[in-house]
Amino acid sequence: MVSSEPCYYSVRGRKMSAIPVAASLIVGMVSGITLLAVPAHIYSYGVAYLLSIPTFISAAAITFYAFLPVFYELQITTLFTISMSNYLPIVIYIPALALSQATGISINTITPAICTVCIFYTTFGGLKAVIWTDILQFILMLGSIITIFSIGISTSGGFINVWQKNAESRRTAIDFSFDLTNRDTFWSSGIAMSVNWFCYIAVNQGIVQKCISVSNLPAAGKALAIFAVGLIVVVFLCGFTGLIMFSRYSECDPLTSGSIMEPDQLLPHYVMDIARTIPGLSGLFTAGIFSAALSTLAATINCLSATIFKDFVSRFVKKGTSEKAISNYLKMLSVLIGVTCTALVYIVPYLGNILPLVMSLGGISDGATLGIFTCALLLPGVNARGVLVGGIVALIFMAWVVLGSQYYIATKAITYPSLPVSISGCQNITLPDKIFTQINNTFGGLRAVVWTDALQFIVMVAAIIAIVALGFSSDDIENIWNKNYEYGRLDISFSIDVTKRDTFWTATIGNSLIWTTYFMYNQGFVQKCISLPHYKAVRCAIINFAIGVMIIFSLAILTGLLMFAKYWNCDPQLLGKIKQYDQLLPYYVMDIARTIPGLPGLFISGIFSAALSTLSASINCLSASIYEDFIAPHIKKGTSERAITNYLKLLAMLIGALVTLLTYIIPYLGTIQPLAITVGSVTGSTLLGFYTCGMLIPAINAKGALFGGLTSILFVTWIISGAQYYKSVGLITHEPLPIGTGGCQNVTFLNSSVISYSRKTEEAAFVIYRISFYYYTLLGLLVFLLVAFIVSKLTPNCNKRLTKKYFSP
Repeated sequence: MVSSEPCYYSVRGRKMSAIPVAASLIVGMVSGITLLAVPAHIYSYGVAYLLSIPTFISAAAITFYAFLPVFYELQITTLFTISMSNYLPIVIYIPALALSQATGISINTITPAICTVCIFYTTFGGLKAVIWTDILQFILMLGSIITIFSIGISTSGGFINVWQKNAESRRTAIDFSFDLTNRDTFWSSGIAMSVNWFCYIAVNQGIVQKCISVSNLPAAGKALAIFAVGLIVVVFLCGFTGLIMFSRYSECDPLTSGSIMEPDQLLPHYVMDIARTIPGLSGLFTAGIFSAALSTLAATINCLSATIFKDFVSRFVKKGTSEKAISNYLKMLSVLIGVTCTALVYIVPYLGNILPLVMSLGGISDGATLGIFTCALLLPGVNARGVLVGGIVALIFMAWVVLGSQYYIATKAITYPSLPVSISGCQNITLPDKIFTQINNTFGGLRAVVWTDALQFIVMVAAIIAIVALGFSSDDIENIWNKNYEYGRLDISFSIDVTKRDTFWTATIGNSLIWTTYFMYNQGFVQKCISLPHYKAVRCAIINFAIGVMIIFSLAILTGLLMFAKYWNCDPQLLGKIKQYDQLLPYYVMDIARTIPGLPGLFISGIFSAALSTLSASINCLSASIYEDFIAPHIKKGTSERAITNYLKLLAMLIGALVTLLTYIIPYLGTIQPLAITVGSVTGSTLLGFYTCGMLIPAINAKGALFGGLTSILFVTWIISGAQYYKSVGLITHEPLPIGTGGCQNVTFLNSSVISYSRKTEEAAFVIYRISFYYYTLLGLLVFLLVAFIVSKLTPNCNKRLTKKYFSP
């Protein structure tokens, strides 16, 4: 017979009633692991896990009829389940994770507070305190689950809408494959999980200890029946909450978009999302998580203290030791277990997702434990030595399997891809939401860029229109047309010679690919488009953009014709008034605007507006891209938003300083338009190839795209480098159309009133270097596609699972 005070401490003198014990069993079994990990698991891998729910009843029935009578008859206070301590740190980690997500407080600060509270009432109250605090925690936990479930259903359009959205992404499909390596199948959830649940119930120290604390065996059966029904309800609500979360985030996955760092943070993120307008909901949820976690923690500490004392400490305690001293030993053990678990919490974040982690750690000892009790209670033909050797072999074998699999999972040699998720509905598909927010706050961010762009657009258009209007006022349209026609400015060459700079084909084919590249991959263009609320607004913006660009380019081209009509017989560069043709427009404005106050200022404002608009948008995009791709991976988790903002501001300043320095080499690189097109072609053709293959050509696999991209960059870089070299030594020149000098006041240095240029020196350069720069993007794209097709045919297709949403409709 067990001493009365230790018995009172461990099993409350076996006088507890069935209903409180049942509630305590539910809360102790559920824990925060179920509340957070099950919804996240269903969200990522579908409903197969819910197939294990019916096995709760069979596991409880087998426990009651086969195992519990023996335990109750023997009146034992401990099973040798020291392995329960394996998952205690995870139980503590769960509420710390939830509270940290809700409040921003560090997990390292929250963890000791949780354990202190739990250790206090477990140590000084024993099983009675555990059970009655479980009752309160059961009410809080069930209230939070039902509230979140109800609000989720109402905000997601009802059961049917939730089910349809999940069905579209295959989350309601059941895999009947016999492949044992598949993670979630009918067999793994329906059969393997039934054994797991049977082990959790039949030989679980917490379950057995609470069951034998009731007055008689029928009451224990009643408690088990209520426990099974309650467990089914709670797990179903948690599982369906995972489906509700997916229906909300079906087009903007929080993990992919960067709103959360781990899948197990999905439920706290979801609650914080829907609880914005509902006072108290986030607090109720946090209370529910804490209730589930504290209940499991308290019950397990209570069980472990009894187990350790019974199996290890009692052997060294002298006979006749007072009951009060034994009780103090148990309390001391509770404190030590709590402190140990608190320390172990800090390694949990590095061990992967919670649900598979719990099952893996439990799998090391649970199978051996279940085998020992099964043999002892149901298989009398197995003797003690057989049980001992079998248990040891099972432990070693499972430790080898589990530790090996965890190693390969950590090194990414084993991965379990989740079901498809999407970020097509996110505000920004290029950057996570958090970074997107920080960029918006960096010196005004995207909002400031867009609104200053709008102001600068007005100034720029006003300047162009004023210049064109003034140009027409100084000369009649017929004279302007005739002068340009006479000197070949209106001629269109249909020559198929690819070395000619400006032909019908360079303008229609070469330029069309250049503009397509700009539209498809330009960070600033895409970022501004996706800042709009819906696709219809994006389409409207692009149409207006195309019309606006056509108008501005038409006015710019018309300005070129106006300038030639004015300087047709006295070229400013030949006269020495300007050094480069890129200075021709400022010179023209200063020339015609001498007598018009304010026009030169309006022109300068227009130039600055265009330049600053492009510069601000580019710096905004570059700072975000550099931070996300290079700096963010090295930033510690939990870095404050203000610190991230400062990083982005510093990047913006560094980029601006670097661009300022690079400006000093621009005058030595030729005229601006060919320089801009040439530099853009180095990467533009490759990026166009990537996006073309990714969205339009599923036959090209990842290896093909990789080799195609590398080859394209090298090929275009080779052509451009060679062309720039031959231009620098004068072996390649692009002669302008004839210009006149007869109207200049001083032309004594000229031999003719009409200047033309010869191409003879170009013959010394290889023809590939003389190809017009308008074709660089086309050449790079063709090389990309050719190499990508060849490599894709020679290598296995890596795109095993292709999703329609990734391809252009």
